[in-house]
Amino acid sequence: MINQQIDRCSKEVSSQLTAMRCNQFEIKMSNQYGQMINRIWTIQKVLNIKTLAFLRYENVGNTDIYIKPAFDTNQGIILIDNLRLDKLKKIKEEGLEPAVVIETSPRNYQAWIRLTDDSLNQEIITEVNKLIAQQFTHQFKNWNYGRLAGFTNRKSNCRRIDGKYPWVTCVDATGQTARYGSKLIRQAIEIIERKYTIIETEN
Repeated sequence: MINQQIDRCSKEVSSQLTAMRCNQFEIKMSNQYGQMINRIWTIQKVLNIKTLAFLRYENVGNTDIYIKPAFDTNQGIILIDNLRLDKLKKIKEEGLEPAVVIETSPRNYQAWIRLTDDSLNQEIITEVNKLIAQQFTHQFKNWNYGRLAGFTNRKSNCRRIDGKYPWVTCVDATGQTARYGSKLIRQAIEIIERKYTIIETEN
């Protein structure tokens, strides 16, 4: 049974991380008491059987497992959280095709959107997220961590009637770059340049 669960973890994790196409990942383990452990690992390290067994052990002990691209410099990929199927469909139709879609609880999704293969600074990412909020989600946040597929969502409000927690699953993993990504980046850069122009004029 344990081997089957580790095998399930391995397949889900591999699908998600391969499609995210990042050099390294930061894993956050956060329990119900607010205690956190952070690790920066390569995909090979995360997929190591001992690492998966350790993460599974933590998860069973009421610890949620989160992930993001490592380091402060964004690796060209952003997270959109709290998506229902209608909004997920809308962003796809508008050219924000996700590289990865994660179902975090029944009918609730996170989408990792690859904008570019180049690194982006935080100022650009902030403006991109504002544009996405204006045009698609109506909810602005600079999301950092998303859930790692292959483990359970330990939020108390997600607990099922039978006392079990829902599995976090990777439902789509194309790894593609969004068609609208480069346009969003250009719009964000234009907004930033206008801000600096106004500041320079005022001074």
